[in-house]
Amino acid sequence: MRNNKGNIRGVSSVKALQMPALGNRKIWFYRNFLLAPERTDDTFIHMFNHTRHAMQVLLDREGTEKAPAGICVVIQDPTIARRFPQAFWQATGLVYAGRTRQGWQMRVAWLDEPGGWANVIRELEAGFSIEPVWGSVNEALAEEVIAFWLDESAIPGNVARQRVSEVVQISRDSENRIAGVCTLEFKRNQRLGLPLWYVRAFVSKKYRRSSVGFCLLHSTVDYMQARYDRGEDRQARGIFMEVENKTLQETAHQGLWAYGRFAYIGDNSRGEHMRVQYFQGAELDG
Repeated sequence: MRNNKGNIRGVSSVKALQMPALGNRKIWFYRNFLLAPERTDDTFIHMFNHTRHAMQVLLDREGTEKAPAGICVVIQDPTIARRFPQAFWQATGLVYAGRTRQGWQMRVAWLDEPGGWANVIRELEAGFSIEPVWGSVNEALAEEVIAFWLDESAIPGNVARQRVSEVVQISRDSENRIAGVCTLEFKRNQRLGLPLWYVRAFVSKKYRRSSVGFCLLHSTVDYMQARYDRGEDRQARGIFMEVENKTLQETAHQGLWAYGRFAYIGDNSRGEHMRVQYFQGAELDG
């Protein structure tokens, strides 16, 4: 960055590194240095966004085999962290991904990967419906959901009876039979140190090639975001998932999923991809 006299007042740099905390993916590690008078939030945002744009141009030209598909920033200055407490820093696209051993914030901005999922849009096919049932699952619906899970060999009976209270949405087919179920479990995530909703979506085997699972997941995000916005439910900061499906891990490994949601933040101890979608406006603790 130069001032109006052409003098250098700040420098940004990136280095390609494999980061264990992010599944050993190669990613740009970002640093910047500003002279004291230029150390403002607006200048940091301006310089980071220019760097992100330059890395996007490189990725578009070189592809993911040659160029990293994301930028990692470690925020060491606690005053900056306090000024920008949002889990998703909208002005930069940076998503909170945990902390370093030193306790510093680690954030990642994933780029738009060629052929990726970020801009995928899928409509619910004709004949299917999705209904929110959060907090209103009566005895009859509970038995229907349990029977669905058992008929599909999804989970054991004892687990099904425990989990039925976590049902947030159901999908039905043209014959009014359950086609898919989405559940939310409230937990504190140890990696992020935040309370989150753990989401699971299960779709009937015969509808796995439909958009039911996709639409169940994203309509659940919209439904819970609306509740968060209205102040009806703010105990969690967002929605978290562990991707168990190996095929999905291989074919949908991009940093961001559809609608730019569910940022990849690493693998769990079982090698499953971890993804998080924070609610807009949600803030970190402390």
